[in-house]
Amino acid sequence: MLLLCLFSLSQSNLAQRGKKGELVGVLTSLELPDFQSKKVPKDIRPYVENMIYIPAGVFNMGDDLDTNARFYSKRVSTVASFFLSKTEIPNWLYREFCQVMIDSLGMDSAHLFLPDTLCWLENESPYTEPMASYYFSHPAYDNYPVVGVNYLQTVLFCDWLTDKVQKGLSKDSKTKGWAKMISFRLPNESEWEYAARGGLDISAYPWGESYYVYNDGGYTPKANCGAIIDTLGHIVLPADHDGYRYTSDISSFSPNGYGLYNMSGNVAEWTLDIYNPYASIFDYDLNPTFYRDTLSPKDSVSRVVKGGSFEDLPYFLSCGVRKGIMAYTQSKSIGFSVAITIFQYASQDL
Repeated sequence: MLLLCLFSLSQSNLAQRGKKGELVGVLTSLELPDFQSKKVPKDIRPYVENMIYIPAGVFNMGDDLDTNARFYSKRVSTVASFFLSKTEIPNWLYREFCQVMIDSLGMDSAHLFLPDTLCWLENESPYTEPMASYYFSHPAYDNYPVVGVNYLQTVLFCDWLTDKVQKGLSKDSKTKGWAKMISFRLPNESEWEYAARGGLDISAYPWGESYYVYNDGGYTPKANCGAIIDTLGHIVLPADHDGYRYTSDISSFSPNGYGLYNMSGNVAEWTLDIYNPYASIFDYDLNPTFYRDTLSPKDSVSRVVKGGSFEDLPYFLSCGVRKGIMAYTQSKSIGFSVAITIFQYASQDL
C-alpha cells in the first residue's frame, strides 16, 4: 500500500529530471507548522501554541496483565508523527466555543455542546455543590480542564477549532500553507499511549515505574489521583494527599519526556477508538484505531478513555490501562486533549 501511494504521488507530480539529474517538480522538503513561531498571527497563537510535535516511533503498547481495566495484551505498535496539545483542553477555551455556538444556533441547541455542570453532583456530596455552580464559569478555573463533556461534544469542539485556526492562518501569507494541514481531532488510543509514555517505552507511568518518588525522607506524588489504599482496603493517604481534592491546573506537576502535562491523572481523556476488550486482535499496526461501528450511532458505543483521573487509584494512571465509557457520558473526571494529523501535500504552493 505504501509503495502504491508513493507511485501515485510521483505520477501526479509529473516529475522530470533536470540537466544535473535532480528531480524537478517534486517537493523535496516540507515545512511543518511551527506553532510556537512568531509567524503565527497573534490572534491565533493562543489556539495553537499549545500543540507539541510528537515524532514517529515504535513502542510496546498495552499491558500483559489481564484485568477488567486492561484487557489488552502487550503488542508492538507503530505510530506516525502527529501533534498533540501539551495540556488538556481548559475551561476558557471550551467556553469560547460554547459562546460561538450559542451566538450561531441559539440557546435551544445548547444541550448539544454545553458541558453538564451537574455532573459534579453525581455522588451527592455537599462539597461538590460549589464546583457545580462555579467550575465551568468562574475565571478562577479558566486553566483547569473542562469536564462534563461527552464524546460527541469533543468532536464538535474539534470541528470548530479547525475552522477557526484554518481561517486565521489563511489570512497571513507566511502561514497560509500551514492552514491546509490543520484538522483537529481526538488522538486515537495508540497515539495517546505512545505520547503519554514520553519515550519511556516499558515504564508503567509517564515518569517511570513507581507512582511515588522518594525525596527528602518522604514520598512525593507525581500526579493528581485518588486516595491511596493498601491491600486490606485501608486508606493510607486521602484523596487530597497530592494537594488537590478534585482537578488541578492543566500545567500542574511535571511534564513527561515530550513536554506533555497530566497524561496520567487530573482527568481521564477521551480517545477516538471504540472500546473492545480484545481490540488487539483487530487493530492495525500503523496508528491502530478500532472504528468498526458503521451500523451503530456514534453515541451508542463505548469509547476508550485513558490516563486515569483525580478519582482513581494510582493503578489506573498507568499508561497501559484502558477503560470503556459510553460515548454519551458526561463525567466530572473525563476531559480531553486534541491532536493534529500531519498531512503530506506534494505541492509547490506550500
